[in-house]
Amino acid sequence: MKADLSKKNKKRKKSKKDIEKVKDNPFIKAFMKLGVFLVVAGLIFYSLKLFFDCLSSWPYFDVTTIKITGESLDTREAPQYCDIDLPVNIIKLNPARIARHIKEIHPDLKSVEVRKELPSTLIVAIKRRQPVAEVEAGGVFYRVDGEAFVLGCSEDMPLGGLVVIKGVRSSRISKAKLEVCGSQRLRDALGLLALLIETGLLDKYNITEIDVSSHRNYIFFIDATVEIKLGRDSFRRKLDNLSRHLSSDKLEGIKYIDLRFEDIVVGHY
Repeated sequence: MKADLSKKNKKRKKSKKDIEKVKDNPFIKAFMKLGVFLVVAGLIFYSLKLFFDCLSSWPYFDVTTIKITGESLDTREAPQYCDIDLPVNIIKLNPARIARHIKEIHPDLKSVEVRKELPSTLIVAIKRRQPVAEVEAGGVFYRVDGEAFVLGCSEDMPLGGLVVIKGVRSSRISKAKLEVCGSQRLRDALGLLALLIETGLLDKYNITEIDVSSHRNYIFFIDATVEIKLGRDSFRRKLDNLSRHLSSDKLEGIKYIDLRFEDIVVGHY
């Protein structure tokens, strides 16, 4: 009898030692901690999902108003303009996805930002592309912005008030309505126009035309009569030089100004 009890006690002591060894095993400890973490994380995730589902089904968070800034649109027209069917729960909406969709259906927009104004208002801030020049090609005048995006066109005559760009192939720009034109000459002309703005020449003088017909010599015109010859490179240096030497009261009688050489060459009638 005593021998049996002694054996049982030994077995119990051995099992306790085995349990302690298992508990002290670093891999077992790490696994137990991971299990606890996963259970807690699962409970938190499930609670958040229930909370999100509750908010998503609550009419209090249904969008009732869409406000568009940067455009004179009535709020009643805004849902159709943004292609959003109301009512829709504001919690479910993805602002970035909505902004991309609005740009897709209105390609003439330069930028679109969408944000939520809880509980039921959507703010859509839009910025339209603005024409900076008109490209004459094949008897048609195409309005373009600074990124060579073609905004529209008019037949026979320019709308006025913008620099006219010549020398861009009609086949290139006519295919690019409401999209960016890939013409390198157009990009060069717009780059030159940007420099004319930066140097202040566009504000100081009546620059009417940029001609990129010749790949060796880009030119622009002041008052439609004075031809400025630039060549093909170093535009910034040449325009800075022109700005230092040119005076609006000394343009009379000048036929051309050639900036292709180290010294400015001036031709008279």
